[in-house]
This record gives sequence, structure tokens and C-alpha cells, in this order.
Amino acid sequence: MKKWCMIIPVLLGMILVSCGTAEQTIPSDSVTETQGIVFFREPYATEETFLPDAGEHTVQMLFVRAGKADCTVLEADGRTYLIDTGEDSSVPQILAALAYMETESIEGIFLTHTDKDHIGGWDAVLQAYPVGTLYTAAVMEAPEVYDRLAEDIPHVTLAPGQSVPIGEEGLYLDVLCPFRLYPEEENNNSLVLRLDCGEETVLFTGDMKEEEEADLLSTGYRLDCTILKAPYHGRKNSAGTAFLESCTPEVSIVCSDTETDPDTAHKKAMERLRQYGDVYRTEDADLGWYVTLDSQGHTVSNVRIRNSPAADLTITEVSIEKQTIVIRNDGDPADLDGCYLYSDRGHEVFVFPENTVLAAGESMTVGVAGSDADLLWEGETSVWHKSKEDNAVLYDRWGNMMDREIAR
Repeated sequence: MKKWCMIIPVLLGMILVSCGTAEQTIPSDSVTETQGIVFFREPYATEETFLPDAGEHTVQMLFVRAGKADCTVLEADGRTYLIDTGEDSSVPQILAALAYMETESIEGIFLTHTDKDHIGGWDAVLQAYPVGTLYTAAVMEAPEVYDRLAEDIPHVTLAPGQSVPIGEEGLYLDVLCPFRLYPEEENNNSLVLRLDCGEETVLFTGDMKEEEEADLLSTGYRLDCTILKAPYHGRKNSAGTAFLESCTPEVSIVCSDTETDPDTAHKKAMERLRQYGDVYRTEDADLGWYVTLDSQGHTVSNVRIRNSPAADLTITEVSIEKQTIVIRNDGDPADLDGCYLYSDRGHEVFVFPENTVLAAGESMTVGVAGSDADLLWEGETSVWHKSKEDNAVLYDRWGNMMDREIAR
């Protein structure tokens, strides 16, 4: 079967997509390019376009409690992927989730769109883990945002009808949407993905609203699913009746935070979702909802932050003037691998590099570029706020807070 791996606009108004020697040309009357942005006026792919799934696979997903933000850690056959990276304020939970999943590296990150509650944790994740590839939709309103994010890693754009290999051979994320550009509504440019694993199907919907739901229904793609990542944080008009009649999800996961935004999740959307099966809000979990898929079916469980042996580490000074922070170890030698510092005010993150050990009775200084410090906070020239209260927080790699101190 012919498959697509990349999208290349050409002067003749056509798009050639290829994988190895297989090639397929999308009809030119389906493609528009405006100011370098490619979009598709109507669906041109069919269900038969996708590669068939094959073999037995095991998939684990952790839908992270990231506030009113999306972040899903997807582990397929032992390989780790992310779908969205939450917001900057949810970085501690995201790093804790990656540690819980025993992540060593991330094969790829799929960003559904450019809203800050989907890309906010990007920089912190790249500090903590090597990342292979950034995947985004070919239809995009702000390509310069992705250009900045993918400065040092490959960036692959995805078109509807494409199957992206993940895990071992025979497992894919199918790309369903978007096929048209909504210049004034970035949520409707959300990358929509489908994962089939045996008899289980997961639908990842980003923040698509009613208009993109209608687009998706018009494609004729198979939408019935076991697990639905509910669209747009479960707001009132999301997950409409026609959409749910096509999906009939047994389980719906809603990335919500009613304390921050009472409309996430809205009671009307929750009522519609509950007509089809169980509904889980991320705000009701501790770290997130852990979903497994295998030949036996699916399970859903609440994940708690792992406890770890407490190191006797203290933040002894946070200097606004010097833009430095001093950490002292009053206990046994402490391995700081995966531990990180976090600013409550600006949400900046510093991840301690591998093989960082603080000896018993010793202190270590972390500072910004140009400061006199043992370790430098790369990319930052000012972290601690000079006029508003800011707290430095020290976390272990599991997300347990070890100490907190106000910047002075």
C-alpha cells in the first residue's frame, strides 16, 4: 500500500508524498498554498489509504493531570512518545509522569496545535530528555512557532490519510485531520490522531471545536473508538451529539481543571459523554489516568506520584541580585540526576544534568548565563523576579518537592 511520509509543496500546485520508492500525487485541485501554508480544500484520502495494523502490541498511556492543558505520555512497545506538552505551570506533573513511565528518551512529540496549554512544557521536556522528532499537522497557522520549537530536531508535517509508524512494526498513529485551515481559530487546526491496537482504538482530538468535528465527520473515516481523548477540554459545545454517535467511546478522558476554568469540563458535555461509557477527568486523578491496551482489552487506573528516599537537601539562598540559587546537602551524597529547580513565578525549569552528585556537607550554586555558579541555567539571563514574589522549588525526578525558598 502506498504511504506518505512528508509533504512537499511544488510550483505546479501539486504535492508529492513518498515513503521509500512508493509515491502518490495528491490532485492539484485539492491543494492550496497561501503564504507558504498548505491546506486541503476537501478530504482526498479514504479509509483504505491507511496502513493496516498487524501483530500484537502493548500500549500504555498516561493522561497527565496538567491543569487545563493536554499532555499524554504514550508508550508503544517500550518506545515513548508525547502528544502535547501541557502548559508551563504543569511542568512538574509532566516531568513526574515521564519519570513514572521510566522514560529514558522520547522518540517523537506530536503537537496538536500552537496554543500555550499544548506547547508550554516543550522547553522543559527537551532539557530533561533527548527527543527524536517533532510531528505537527501540515495545515498550520503559525509555522514560525514550530520553527522555533524544532530548531535542533527534525520537524515532520503530517497530512490526513498518513499512518505514522510507532512502536514495533505494524503499529501506527493514523492522521485524520485537519484538512482545511481556520485562520481565526487555532483550536480547529488541531491534529487529530487514531491508534488501533488489536480490538482497541484510541482517538486523540486535540482542541477541535464544532467546525473541525464537522470536517472530521465529512471525511468518512472510521471514528468508532474504545478510548476518546475528549476534544477541547470538555467545554459545553465540544463532543457534539453527531460526533459521539460516530465515536461511541467506552471510555472518555477529559483534560480539565474546573477550578481554573469552570467550563472545563462543562456538565452538558459530561452528560453527553456519559451516555456512551465511563468518563474520567484528569483533575480527579493524582498524577493522571493510566490506560493500558493489549490483547486482553483495556484498563484504567489512577496514578500517584512515586515516593522516593528523601535526600537532605536545602535551598539556602535565592539571590535576585546575582540570579543564583544555592543548594546544600546535609545528608549522604545525593545523586541529582533528573532533579530540577522550578520558578513559581515565571515557570522556568532547570534540570540537573546526568552524573550530578552533591557530596555530603557540600553546597552547589546554579546561576544564569554570566553568573558565578557551578552550573549554568542555559538560555536564561534572568529567572528570579525582581519586583514580584517568586519562589524557588526543588523537586526530585518523581515530582516530590524537597524544598522551597523565596527569592530575595
